[in-house]
Order: sequence, then structure tokens, then C-alpha cells
Amino acid sequence: VAIPLTGSDSRHLHAEYAARVEQMVADINSRHPGLVMYFKRRMPFSERTALFASSDVLVNSSIRHGLNLMPFEFVMCSKERKAGFVVSEFVGCSRVLPGAVRTNPWRDEDMARAIHRLLLLEDHHKEYWHGLQVDFCTNNTVYSWAENLLKDMLRMRRTMLEMGEDVSRAGCRVGIAKMTHKEMSHNYLKVEQVYKAYSVAEARLIVVDIDLLLRPVLHPEKAMEGSSYLVSRNEIMKCLQHVAGHPGNVLWLLSSATPQELKSWFGE
Repeated sequence: VAIPLTGSDSRHLHAEYAARVEQMVADINSRHPGLVMYFKRRMPFSERTALFASSDVLVNSSIRHGLNLMPFEFVMCSKERKAGFVVSEFVGCSRVLPGAVRTNPWRDEDMARAIHRLLLLEDHHKEYWHGLQVDFCTNNTVYSWAENLLKDMLRMRRTMLEMGEDVSRAGCRVGIAKMTHKEMSHNYLKVEQVYKAYSVAEARLIVVDIDLLLRPVLHPEKAMEGSSYLVSRNEIMKCLQHVAGHPGNVLWLLSSATPQELKSWFGE
């Protein structure tokens, strides 16, 4: 059973990919009629939980989903079958649910091996891991999460006041599994250490957020006060070319824009 899930604001971005998936489903079903059930619609909660209760394995192959609660739902729905699940390592809950089989969804062979492993898992292993998963889902509710968040904020505020820091600029890191109290002290990279590491390295991966670089150029009103920025597209392009041309460098550009939009900004 395949159920595609996309954000309501990004469906048009996945049209080509969705067409490829539908073609694969058609190809498989043409050779093995009825093998794949493909639901291209929003499934109601009651129907989804009924499907979970009758399933042997849940496969979540999301590549960009921080808070995904479906594995939790699957655990609570599969108490009788004690089914397992394969979850993408890019999903936040993959790090907190005990016994979760984490895989990289871009690696087809790893995904296939994980599914095969779960299907052949012995019953006593299923029962052991499922028991831990049910305990986790039962004890880590939204209420306990909110309570821990508030306690973490109180601890942070108390520490900052003792250190004489400005609590109005406070922030804290929050996780599903545990709450981490974090003081407002950050370790910035020292320029001399970066230069030294750069000079001795034979290979370097450099990731640049193009949107952040272009923001002052395309939207001057959103530029951060008191910061120094490259002031033109030509200057940004010149710097990127210089970095990319240095021996041993591999330059990756991150952007929410399409390749066509980037070309229009920087030129061919």
C-alpha cells in the first residue's frame, strides 16, 4: 500500500516526481495485477489507523520532515501484530523511538534490506522492541513535552539572571525525546583556526546558503542591521567563483529558488 503525502503548499513542486511514482505503480501492477494499492488522496485518521492495525511493516521514506507522528500512531495501532517500521533518518522521530530501523531513503538497497529484515524478524525480538516503543509513546505525551519545555525555559531564565544576561534574547533547543537546557553562550569559530584547517586540508566541502547572501541584494529592507554584506550580485558571483576554483574545493549552493531563477539572478 503506497500513500503519497505532500504539503498543501508544495504539491506543484512534486508534479514530475509524482508522475514517475504513478508510472512505476502502473508498471508493477501490469506485471503483477493488484500488487500495489496506491491511494492518491488524503486519508482520514480512522481509515489510516485501521490500515496501520492490519499492516506488517510501515515504511516512511520522507526526506524532509522534522516532526512526523505517523510512526507513533503506527506503534499504538499495532499492539496485536507488534509490527515494525522502517523510517527515514531525516525524520526527527527516527532518533528517539527505540528499535526504529533507520535508513537513508536515497539508498534503494539499504531500504530493501531493512524491509526484508523486519519481515523476517523473530517474534520475541518484535515483542521486545514493540514493548519499548509503546512505553515511549505512552510516557512522552504532548503534555509531558510541554511541561518539560516550560521547565527548561525556567532553568534557562534562572541561569541567565544569575549571569547577568539579557533574558529578552533567550532561546532554547527543544527535542521530542529529551529537553536540553542551554545557556546563552555560543562558541563562535575563530578565524585563525578556520584559516589553519583550510590550509592543511586536501579536500574541502563548502556549503553556502545563497538565499542568505542574496537577501540584502534582492530585499534590502530585510537585511540585518550592523552586519557587513557583499553589496552586489557581481561581487557575490566573483567570490563564489574564487572559492570554487581553489584546488580541493567542492562548492555546494543551497537555495529555495529554482535553477532558472538563480541563472536569472547571476546570469549564465
